[in-house]
Amino acid sequence: MVTLTDRARDALLVSLAAARRFDPDTHLRVVRRDGSVRAVFVEAPDPADQVVDLGGASIGFEPGIEGTLDAGEHNELTVVAP
Repeated sequence: MVTLTDRARDALLVSLAAARRFDPDTHLRVVRRDGSVRAVFVEAPDPADQVVDLGGASIGFEPGIEGTLDAGEHNELTVVAP
């Protein structure tokens, strides 16, 4: 299960809102890449994703991402607690 800090929630929503100005149908998916966690823009979440609704915006989380997700100074995502 994934939980989000307020900073992570805000960072994801701001990123999604900015991207949707150019493509209203875009979605966000949080994935593991090179030992870190990052959000990528996709056409739709993967069917295996855990989907979290953030007040009308759905964010997909790649299987295996669990714990509390936080966003740092430059909105860099990190899992801070398993």
